[in-house]
Amino acid sequence: MISAGAGWARRVPRVVFPLYAVVIFLLTHWPGVKVEGPMPRADLWAHLGAFGLWGFLFGCTAWLGPPETRRGFLRALLAGGVYTAIDESLQLIPALARVAAWDDWLANVAGVLLGLLAAGLLGRWAARRARSL
Repeated sequence: MISAGAGWARRVPRVVFPLYAVVIFLLTHWPGVKVEGPMPRADLWAHLGAFGLWGFLFGCTAWLGPPETRRGFLRALLAGGVYTAIDESLQLIPALARVAAWDDWLANVAGVLLGLLAAGLLGRWAARRARSL
């Protein structure tokens, strides 16, 4: 776990994450937005990246436990899966002219998973570093 002396390592994500979450929510619910790219379904990569950062920042907040612990990781992954399901489901609102799809949700969850893995690895690294000092 990140040591108590590294309070900034939790404070910064606890400020940045809510701001980023609002931006992602607005982008995923802005009426009529379509992501196009050089390959078919480029939007899946956008989902993966956007929710990868979401998962990393959420994990670094440690609101559900440190992501480097099994319990904290699984709690955060469950919360991310539920949130992304709600986020994707809200896109079914006709006035938004958006598309909700299972593959979008799976890309969201995969992004959250990768972000949480990165946060967990960072937490383990920080704990080892703190012990060696």
